[in-house]
Amino acid sequence: AVSSLQRTGALDADEALTPLGRHLAALPTEISVGRLLVYGAMLRCAQPVLLIAAALSDRSPFLQPLARREEARLVQATFNKEQSDHLAVLEAHRQWSDARRQGGNGEARRFAERHFLSERTLQGMSEMADQFWEQLAGLGLLPKLDRLRAEQRDAARALANANASNQQLLKAVLCAGLFPNVLKATPGKSAPSLSQ
Repeated sequence: AVSSLQRTGALDADEALTPLGRHLAALPTEISVGRLLVYGAMLRCAQPVLLIAAALSDRSPFLQPLARREEARLVQATFNKEQSDHLAVLEAHRQWSDARRQGGNGEARRFAERHFLSERTLQGMSEMADQFWEQLAGLGLLPKLDRLRAEQRDAARALANANASNQQLLKAVLCAGLFPNVLKATPGKSAPSLSQ
């Protein structure tokens, strides 16, 4: 257990908590999810990373009904633009949120049904991401939004998400946060390999 915590950067060679370890100890998550949250906040890609962390803390929003499994897989493959399961979940949430913003709850429900998505899980991701934001704000890693006026809140969110659309950075944050539990899929090979 000690060597595992040292490998993740939570403990130093003398088994003392590192600065990262102190932040991780304050977060009610698994170490890898906590690291993901801390790195996402520090690298200003907070919201997408908070949503991914929320998905990792719960079940997948992708439904696979037994009688329509292949159809569901094909429909859901459209979300996987970046060859990453985590970014596919993020894209599904983004499109569902857009449908809700543009057409209300009814359109969001229809979108979820057409794409074999659990609307309850998607909503839960949003709620858990808000909780993660508050926890990171309590650690001083993100701004406390409840104390700000609307325009200040928007500016603070924008700053915390300045790199949110940088897919390469999101992949790097995923690798750093989830390491050593990372696999690399190589085109042409039948099985993924462990990342070094």
